Amino acid sequence: MKFSFFGLVLSLIYVAVSYLYKSNITVLYSYLGYNFEFNLEKILISIVTFLIFIIILNKLYLSNDFVFALSIMFFIFSTIPTLVYYGMSDGLYLPIVGHLSFYSFNYILSTFNLKVTRVNVPNKHLKVFIYTFFFFGVLLFFATFKLNFNIGVGIEDVYDQRDKYNLAGNVLTKYLYSTFANVFCPFLIFYGFQNKNKLLAFAGVLFCLYLGLVSGLKTTFLNLLFVLLFFVLRGGLRVKMLTFVGSILGFLMLAIFLNVKTPLNVVNDLLVRRTMFTNPIITNGFFHVFNDKMMFLQHSVFRSFSGFNEIYPTYQVGYYLFGDSDINANTGFIADGYMNFGFFGMIFYTMLMALIIFYIKSIKIREEYVGIYCIMIISSIEMEFTVMLVTHGLIFLLFLTTFIFEKSSN
Repeated sequence: MKFSFFGLVLSLIYVAVSYLYKSNITVLYSYLGYNFEFNLEKILISIVTFLIFIIILNKLYLSNDFVFALSIMFFIFSTIPTLVYYGMSDGLYLPIVGHLSFYSFNYILSTFNLKVTRVNVPNKHLKVFIYTFFFFGVLLFFATFKLNFNIGVGIEDVYDQRDKYNLAGNVLTKYLYSTFANVFCPFLIFYGFQNKNKLLAFAGVLFCLYLGLVSGLKTTFLNLLFVLLFFVLRGGLRVKMLTFVGSILGFLMLAIFLNVKTPLNVVNDLLVRRTMFTNPIITNGFFHVFNDKMMFLQHSVFRSFSGFNEIYPTYQVGYYLFGDSDINANTGFIADGYMNFGFFGMIFYTMLMALIIFYIKSIKIREEYVGIYCIMIISSIEMEFTVMLVTHGLIFLLFLTTFIFEKSSN
């Protein structure tokens, strides 16, 4: 399969996202700060930069399928919206430099081969770990939340469910939710199917659904659907990724059709605004708020030692963008690096993410597990690096990668 297929579909996605931003997002959501400013120079810079990214992705395509797959995920859900937001609004170019740095490090590292020797856990011990951790999770969350959810919950009631979840939760559920929902449950599903243990796989699906219901977090259901689709799709990793990229283009075409022919806006709201354009506007907010000051991780796990007593950075940005100090404006690793250590911090954080991907690539795990790493990439777009490590399960995922996940036979 040639890269030209990917290049064509990605170009169409760029055009579709540009159209939807201009015709829908800036019209219906201008009150959230989405604006349109015609600037031919910025539009041309956006297009030229897009073509530079396509060239780098082509290099990654020829270099390593795993790194290419994760890069495509980041490109669709973060880079393309960032380019469009820059070209059609008052967005800054500096975040795009962070994206260029991330892909460049990915490509440079993908040309190296690192032989990772890992400990092979005996199957008996592996089963003990899986069942122990599973029952621990079930007992922890069920004892905390019981059946405190409504299956027929509507969009508006989701926020009430989230409030109930936050009030009833504790330190353990707060720190372990994403570890179970985004890492362990998908692993349980894969492990069950691969070992012909359908009951275990079904238990993983049920537990993930339960976590999504009690928390009211819609992304949990979307992540589960994505992982299942990625697992059942046939063909190699390139075929699966092309199918996924084509599906995104299909949803965008549906969004354009609904935008032109009907008053329905659900696809635009969920896929385009929330999934794609929330991060660019928040990232630009971080670059404005922390343009002349750096946090140096004072607000992170080190705040007990730093004496940090200001408003948490994400709430500072929420107030700057939306005039509401109760809005928690989460950001990804690019803005996180800039917020803490300025321009060189941004470059350093992109290198850290590329090194993590390089390490995972070097272990050469089975391609069925790639779906779990794609969830990690999505988390990296909207979560600070330290938060992703601890509360979003990246450390646990690296543990599973090193000791548990099956290696590819290739």
